Amino acid sequence: MPCETRLDRMLRWFKNNRFFSIILLIVVIVVGASQLMDAISEMIDAGRRVTGPSAAGASSEDSGPSATLLKRIGSSGTGLGYFRDARFLMLDSDRQVIVGEFGDRSRIQRFKPDGTALGQWSLADAGDKSPTTMEASSDGRLVVGNGSKLSEYELNSGRLLKRTELGEMEGFDIIATGSSATGGVLVQYQHEREDDKGDTHWDMFICDYAGALRNCALLTIPKDYYNYLDDWKPRLTLDGDNNLYLLNDTNSFVYKFTRNGEFLTRFGGDDRTSGESRRPGVFHIPESLTVDGKGLVYVKDAFGLQVFDSSGRFLQSIAVPGLEGPEAYGNIDDMSFDRNHNLWAVARDRVCQYRFKL
Repeated sequence: MPCETRLDRMLRWFKNNRFFSIILLIVVIVVGASQLMDAISEMIDAGRRVTGPSAAGASSEDSGPSATLLKRIGSSGTGLGYFRDARFLMLDSDRQVIVGEFGDRSRIQRFKPDGTALGQWSLADAGDKSPTTMEASSDGRLVVGNGSKLSEYELNSGRLLKRTELGEMEGFDIIATGSSATGGVLVQYQHEREDDKGDTHWDMFICDYAGALRNCALLTIPKDYYNYLDDWKPRLTLDGDNNLYLLNDTNSFVYKFTRNGEFLTRFGGDDRTSGESRRPGVFHIPESLTVDGKGLVYVKDAFGLQVFDSSGRFLQSIAVPGLEGPEAYGNIDDMSFDRNHNLWAVARDRVCQYRFKL
């Protein structure tokens, strides 16, 4: 008798037990189908993870990086730790968070990084209602620009150290200040003049300030950009190489200059026609800008933060919780990075600290 293999025994068993064979076959089919569906589902999910959202869903920006809110200081009010119209934010060498308010009752408030209030003093009582701009220096001074007037205060106490009136020379207007790479204060101002034909021109200057304007340089803005200077109210920031970045809220461009005033490049532009959408690299109602320690440029507009490299090349967008969307315009007037690469932003009635990874 020939040797019976395992397969022969299995076939003989199925032949003699047809009922159980049918039941077993049904079970195998059901289990196999379930495993097959699981495998198909996993492949579909994997494809979604690779290709991103479909055209019917949100844009690929929705899966991009977002900021994490670490801390919020203040709310609407008039007491210490509350804000009426906070528009200026500075981080000094003592790691204080300094907040300046705008309006007829403008004041300065100081906080520890954990949000503990340290004190306040009135700018309005010192004669600086509704300041145009302000900046803290590394040696404990606060320089405030207001029209054609520069005022220098002791930061912690509010004691007036010096006041310089540029209005003695007609047509001067202090429009921006910034902190230099060495911790000093830079002042940007514009001067109205007439040429031989009687035509009006605005010249833009950048100067060091330490009790007086020094080392002033004329910004060599290309002639075709001068049309925007009449209403130019730029935000000013500097990188570690002392290059200047000016955000023009009139035409929505960022201009880059050397400290000597040489024009390097511009980037951005107006995207107000895009409605609820956004085109990367252009701005919908830009508000403020800053530069981090790596030299990356951050611009806040109505949709959130956009990040650029030092040459103006768009890198990515970052959603900011509660501060994105066209209805959020006006929420961030000033922002700055601390030593830990956390972003601080002032938003009229509050100060927020954010963390994100690029």
